[in-house]
Amino acid sequence: MRHETCLSCLHPDPGFLNVLPAVLIAEAVSPHLHHHHRIHCVNCGAWWFDDVWQRPGLERVLEVELRDTRWCDCPEEAEFYRRGIVMVMVPEDECLCNAAVVAALPLVDLN
Repeated sequence: MRHETCLSCLHPDPGFLNVLPAVLIAEAVSPHLHHHHRIHCVNCGAWWFDDVWQRPGLERVLEVELRDTRWCDCPEEAEFYRRGIVMVMVPEDECLCNAAVVAALPLVDLN
């Protein structure tokens, strides 16, 4: 995702207002960066994508993109889960944007 087209950035959660300027500035300076929203389980370390996207042709339908990641088996208690943003240091069109690839890339975790 790039800040210009990211629905989560265009309609931010109040908890991310302090992080979004860093995303905007970083991506404005370098076309070789993009970001993903994610959920991180602090109990077991698992994480998954939390990018919101629109299904083509259905402008009013927003979906969360989990891709190849899955929820962990930890108890579903809110204190285990943290939302965050991961800056990926490759151009968006070169990123396969699956968990294994993103985890292997140099990245900056903005939480």
